[in-house]
This record gives sequence, C-alpha cells and structure tokens, in this order.
Amino acid sequence: TATTGLVEDLSGIQSVAVTSPLIFNGTQMDLIRPRLVGFSLNLNSGRLQLTFSEVVQALAVAGSVMLQNNVYIPLHVYTLTNDSSFSENVTTGPVLDIVLAASDLNSIKLNPYLATMVDNTFLVLFETFAQDLSGNQLLEQAATQANTVISDITGPQVLNFDLDLDSNILSLDMSEPVQISTFNAMRITLTNLSSPSTGVHTMVQLTRVEVIASGNVTSFRVLLGVNDTIDIKRQPLCYTAFNCFANFAASMIRDVSNNPSVLSTPPLQVRTLLSDVTPPRLVAFPEFDLDAGIFTLVFSEPVNGSSAAFTDIQFASSRSNPRINVTLSEGFTTPNHIQIDFHISTTDLNMLKLYPDLCTLRVNCWIRLPSFFISDIDANPFLHSNYEPDAQASFHQPSGFIPDTTPPVLQSFSINMTLGALTLSFTEVILETSFDPTNI
Repeated sequence: TATTGLVEDLSGIQSVAVTSPLIFNGTQMDLIRPRLVGFSLNLNSGRLQLTFSEVVQALAVAGSVMLQNNVYIPLHVYTLTNDSSFSENVTTGPVLDIVLAASDLNSIKLNPYLATMVDNTFLVLFETFAQDLSGNQLLEQAATQANTVISDITGPQVLNFDLDLDSNILSLDMSEPVQISTFNAMRITLTNLSSPSTGVHTMVQLTRVEVIASGNVTSFRVLLGVNDTIDIKRQPLCYTAFNCFANFAASMIRDVSNNPSVLSTPPLQVRTLLSDVTPPRLVAFPEFDLDAGIFTLVFSEPVNGSSAAFTDIQFASSRSNPRINVTLSEGFTTPNHIQIDFHISTTDLNMLKLYPDLCTLRVNCWIRLPSFFISDIDANPFLHSNYEPDAQASFHQPSGFIPDTTPPVLQSFSINMTLGALTLSFTEVILETSFDPTNI
C-alpha cells in the first residue's frame, strides 16, 4: 500500500493513495561479493578494525587473516590464530573489530619488519573469513595497505616468575616482547612478604646476573650471581612459595617499542619454587700456602664456611698408601662462598712442618676430604668424589703450592739453673741440627 504524496511527477502533481495491497512483482538477488575497503591496526590496544563494502557475517579468524610487509612479494608474513576473537562477540556488520590474542599480538611485535608503520602493514583476507547476508563469500583481493597503525605506548610488565634455587636460575614471563639488551637486574628485589606491614621484612636486591637469552623475547632466564645466591640462601627468604615474592621496579627492561617496564604492585608471588637439593662438589684445589697456613677450595656452589669440620680433614704424603698422615684439629674459614679459605691453626701447621716428607713440595702434598666435612647453605652435605668401592674419602692435590719462606722467630726462653738447661721457644718447628749455640 501507499499513501497520497508518496512521489510527485514533473508537474508537481502528487501520487494518489493505493489502499489495496499490491502483489509482489519479484526482485533481483544480490550477487556482488563483499570486499575489504580498509583497516586500522592498534598495537597499543591490540585491536584490528576492518571496514567492508557492505554488511558481512564473520565466519572464522584462524587461517583467514594474514598480515604482510608489502603487497606482492612479502618477506614477513603472520597469519592470525584462533586465539584472536571478535570484540564483544559482534560478528555481523559493515565494520568488524578483532581483539588480538596476546600470542598473536606478541608474535607481530617480535618482528621488527612487520606492522611497525603504515608502509609495512598490509592485510590479506581469504574468502573463508566472511560472507554477506546473501551468502556471497568475501572477495579475495590483493593485499590492502593499512589506513592507520597506532604504535604501542604501554610499558611491559612481569606476569610470572619462577625461582630454581638448585640451579640458581630466575625465570621471567613478560606481558609482551622485550629487549634483552635493556635488562637491569638491579631493579629486582626478592622479599619474604607481600606487604612490609605484615611482619619482619627481609629483602635481597639482585646485583649481578648472567642473562640466558638474547634479542627480543617474551620469556627469559637469568643465572644468579654467586653473591646474590648467597644472600638469598642465608636469609629467611624463599624457603617456600609463601615467603617468596619479588618487586620488579619500573624501567627494569624495555619493550620492542622502547617503552620502559612498569612497577609490579603489589609484589608478585613466585609461581614455581624449586629448593636446593644438590650436594656441593669440589671443583678445584687451587692453592696450598704453607707459609701462611691457608689452603683454598673451590666448590660447585656456595658453601657454609662455618659448617667445616676440621677434624675430618687430613693431609697425606701420597694418594695411595700414604706413609705420613696429619689430621687437623681446629681452624677457621672465610665466610660463605664458592671459594673458601681454610686457615690452619698454628699447632696443626707445626705438625705439618714437623715431617720432612709431607707438604714440603706439591708432589708430596695431598688432602683427604671425606663426605659430610662441609655443607652448602641449604645444609646439603658435601659428598666425596671417590667412587671406588668402600672409598671413605677422596684425595686432592693443590694446583699451586707456596712453600714456607718465613724464618722462625725466637718468641721466649727460660733457664733452669738446677738442671743447667736453656729452653728456647720459636714461632714454628725448627731443624735441631741447625742450632748454633755460638749465636746466643
């Protein structure tokens, strides 16, 4: 039906009303395939907005949307996965908005030659992506250049961290790709509390690490330095996941768009914590200084110097069937570290010097180390390296040997007039036959 005045003729006369329904006279079906008119990429919000020639109904994202760096012979291409989805599940309209999944967005950002500006941002949509309301599939066409590309201006943040105190490795998962070359370990502080106000606060700020990664990545690992490892293990910190948190200060690292990382607030709790369960091993016996009475041992990990049992340590003239043995009685060590200096007591040092065939040279100087003579910071005991059946200890020879070069000094004397005896006391063992009374 139609009312009066629906149209006018060229003389200005209005059409008359049609009160009786007219019979449908047929229509021309829509046979034109829809096509992409333009698109915009927002790397900050992670959205891809597509504009079409008509209303379309989306079918699938995975395998149907491809970004490339030029029109005809692209060297850099990325196809979206099924993880990306449509904004608010709106899949019908002349404009569709795709929310890029973190995995897709990070993969795009990881490529410095793709989608960084309009000149290297082109889009190809396959016909499987959408159809119009008449069922016409999307027209496949040459790659379309982006109308706009909005750069990323949001700083990255740490999503999760894992700590392996057995291998001394800290692992970080970032919210987006970052530049390893900008990493600053001193912006990381481990703490035992999620909030300083809830108890006694213990903190260890990292100082030196070795990054096990290069280039641009979304996850990476760092090997903790010796001093940081010692500080962590000797504090009431990271015994369990419930007392292991980390502050990641701003500017710890920068993303591929050079945005500095943001502060983690509140401190992030460790996701996975592995305790140290590996016994320390002896790596080297670099030196025995007979003159100073110090021998140095290097271990595979930091050890607790105060746990050293000197009474378990023995010096021997040879490795097998030694003719001379001297067991230490006491001494002290340097603080916790992978390299420990063992200071021999004066009494024990004189016992070593008493034997002319023991530790006068490197070739006749061996040290016997049994299991359990020292422990690491987590109380894992040292295990000797002699795997022969029934072996109770392992023998080690110093790489360097410093002989006794300090002359003996007369410390005191006494005279017994009844016996007519003169007693002289020296700072170390002396050779009896070298005594010349005419020098007194």
